[in-house]
Amino acid sequence: MSQTCVIDVDEDSCSLCSICSSVCPF
Repeated sequence: MSQTCVIDVDEDSCSLCSICSSVCPF
């Protein structure tokens, strides 16, 4: 499941919610 992140990074790469708000529901 690929989520659209703020920056060009894979979901696996962005474990921090700060980097990927889309992946983190909270």
